[in-house]
Amino acid sequence: MFPDTNSEWEGYPSIMDGIRYPYVHLIGGLPGTINLLVTGDQTPIEGYGVSARTLLHWVVDEFDYSVTAHGLPTLAYDGKTYIKRARRSSLLQTYEGDILRAIYPNVQHFAFLGSEDCVEFVTDGELTIFPLHSKETREKWIAQLHSGA
Repeated sequence: MFPDTNSEWEGYPSIMDGIRYPYVHLIGGLPGTINLLVTGDQTPIEGYGVSARTLLHWVVDEFDYSVTAHGLPTLAYDGKTYIKRARRSSLLQTYEGDILRAIYPNVQHFAFLGSEDCVEFVTDGELTIFPLHSKETREKWIAQLHSGA
């Protein structure tokens, strides 16, 4: 369902709003979850951790986002509200069918745009977002995810 030129996106306010020149890094973890490290220029901390249960997720090169007009104009990052949540998308429409809606009644579709990669995922839960105040905290979080603890 890429590109989805008919999708419509809105800002999802978070502590990451206003981040400059964001980079999104997909960090490993347990199956059925997504863990992202979001870093940016002139950020007073070592980044932000984002975790969520996922039904599916994918990474797309930022160039492909740009040349396909995926989600434009509402998916573009304006330098204010960083995380985007789909109001309408082909994926959300798929989950609105009778069978999938009964299994997953609260599906959300999120996008994290980065200077190199962009990550989208579908979840039936909420996001957990937390600041990583030091390099040690960031490395400890990543090591914990890789160990499966």
